[in-house]
Amino acid sequence: MLDSLPLAYFSSSESRLISCSGSVIAVGVPRAVSFMRGPFCGGARGARPGYARAILACSMRPGVPAEKTLGLTLIKDSNILFLRRLCRASRTCPDDPPGLTNSIVMLSRVRTADANDDNPYRKDAAMYQTIQWEIREHTGVLTLNRPERLNAIDNVMRGELEAVLRGAEADPEVWTLIVTGNGRGFCSGADLKARADAEKAGGATTAPQPLFDMKYYYAIGFSQINKPVIAAVNGVTRGAGCNMAFAADFRILSEQANFGVNFVERGLMGETATWYLPRLVGHARAAEICLLGEPFDAQQALAWGLATKVVPHDRLMDEAMALAQKLNSKAPIAVQMTKIALRRAWQQDVEQQLELQNTMNNKLRGTDDTKEALRAFIEKRAPVFRGT
Repeated sequence: MLDSLPLAYFSSSESRLISCSGSVIAVGVPRAVSFMRGPFCGGARGARPGYARAILACSMRPGVPAEKTLGLTLIKDSNILFLRRLCRASRTCPDDPPGLTNSIVMLSRVRTADANDDNPYRKDAAMYQTIQWEIREHTGVLTLNRPERLNAIDNVMRGELEAVLRGAEADPEVWTLIVTGNGRGFCSGADLKARADAEKAGGATTAPQPLFDMKYYYAIGFSQINKPVIAAVNGVTRGAGCNMAFAADFRILSEQANFGVNFVERGLMGETATWYLPRLVGHARAAEICLLGEPFDAQQALAWGLATKVVPHDRLMDEAMALAQKLNSKAPIAVQMTKIALRRAWQQDVEQQLELQNTMNNKLRGTDDTKEALRAFIEKRAPVFRGT
């Protein structure tokens, strides 16, 4: 249903297929990716197992198929087209591939359904090392599970978060997500101790970070997936943990929750906090939070408009589940389309938003859930939605 909407209404992270000059050249390329010039096969950043390089190249030579122009193979996998480079290393590709009149290309890594995937989606919670995952009545409950490190994010957790977000997005059983933390912390940010240990062992820590599949990268993944996300913030939240909470659609806070966007104290800048916070609390308050890096508690977050509500600590998950059940009582496809529309509203004017609304509603009128809603209204009963 979502994939059948016109591509013009979607960012590349929301569309499955992008067409340029009549030739299929990219699939599911995330919105927030790096722009590079010249060799684009990966080089030292070569693709990990289970990935394909997806390339969006503009201004193709008229009449020349994109796959020939860029040396691409189109692979049909799970009803989604993925692109794979034919050349093996960047040194085999010219800086400006034939047929490109614009040498700027956009790259990202798209996770395929490869059997050798490092982090596949698994419904068996016992298969995860750093998280807990369960599905309760159409609600996926994701618990960060490194309590001894206040649920700090290491490379294993980052991969498992991506796997769960990717799987939950595609899983028809999951209509809503809750993310919380085990122990005293929600998430204390990146695991700096693990990074320091790696540096002592000779691991490079100052090199540029590799490209991520941005749609499922933990710092923005909860806002980019189309299903609503509730952050049940149970305690200490710092750095990247704040980014994760800010990306959620709802934030229910325990009275014990506290935040600190303390990147400047670590010699870094605030990552996605600098994007979310101005939209959530306004520029002036965002500047105060990000530039000073001072901690603030749950009541302050509520006063600033960062929290949906603050609840007693022992009621946190009950309140989060109650909100999830309320969301699940609505038509799931309509909820997902509404989240897309809210996300798009940050980037377009009211006329564009109205056009998007009309297109989406025309699609929704053909769903079983919309027909059920009309029957329920006439019969004076509560509708029973099935997500179809």
